[in-house]
Amino acid sequence: MTDQEEPHITERLRALRKRAGYSMDALARALGYRAASGYQRYESKEHYRKTYLPTDLVHRLLEILVGRGQPPVTQTEVLELAGLANMAPVGEPVFEVPIISWVQAGQLTETIEPSDFSDAQEHVVVPYRRESLFALEVRGGSMNRIAPGGSLIVVDYYDQDPVDGKCYIFRVGGETTFKRYRASPARLEPDSTEPGHDTIFPQDGVEILGRVIRVIISNP
Repeated sequence: MTDQEEPHITERLRALRKRAGYSMDALARALGYRAASGYQRYESKEHYRKTYLPTDLVHRLLEILVGRGQPPVTQTEVLELAGLANMAPVGEPVFEVPIISWVQAGQLTETIEPSDFSDAQEHVVVPYRRESLFALEVRGGSMNRIAPGGSLIVVDYYDQDPVDGKCYIFRVGGETTFKRYRASPARLEPDSTEPGHDTIFPQDGVEILGRVIRVIISNP
């Protein structure tokens, strides 16, 4: 690992566990697992390849790890395990936002229906409560200055009024994309370090599914 690379999420979790004074068996029991095997995959880089931990696990880790060890484990350090660097000061509430699907930051792809969140299997946490929020995984590189591929974007589907320079999820002809809105003339622009991404000049049938209000970039 070079000096520029951040530790993998599994390594960061292991370091916090050890700093808090827990063995793997002890932390597994504190989390409610019957055996360490139910927990240990989260500390295995070979078995856990995501760049953030499940929100429900992070919530439990907040209760168990924060304040223990030297120096004491902080709430911010634990929240970072959910891919949320410097998200909320100690004592601020955090709320779950469902990750409902993915969106291509480039070509138009299958549509998204931000209406029923009850089937969401994964969540991220944010420091404010709005029932109109949902999260999407970003795929592709046409918006990588804002949200690289693999990051998460939090979208407010009540915010559908186009404002020049803001980023939105658009539906064009029944398909969706993540772009920055520009006015005069109206267009959907990429914001990327990569060449070859086209600006979309929509005609009719453009719908805004919500404004992107937060980007969560997980360390690889």
